[in-house]
Amino acid sequence: MKILVRRVASLSAVFAAGASMVRAHPGHDGHELTWDFGHLAQHPVATMACGAVLGIACFVAIQIRRHRAELRVQRVNRRRDAR
Repeated sequence: MKILVRRVASLSAVFAAGASMVRAHPGHDGHELTWDFGHLAQHPVATMACGAVLGIACFVAIQIRRHRAELRVQRVNRRRDAR
């Protein structure tokens, strides 16, 4: 239960810190954050870079989960062998 509380607290802190940085950039009228496909088409390099960052983040997350799963399997196998 402590791990869940820590994880929720850390994710909340990251969200709160990131929310202040997520604002419309100076080229927009007003302060609202708006997304449309026309804006993405006007900035294709930034769109591809954002997609690449998200793809890399997903890849790293998957690799970390696989590594942790392998460690769990190794621990279970060691316990069985010890008996």
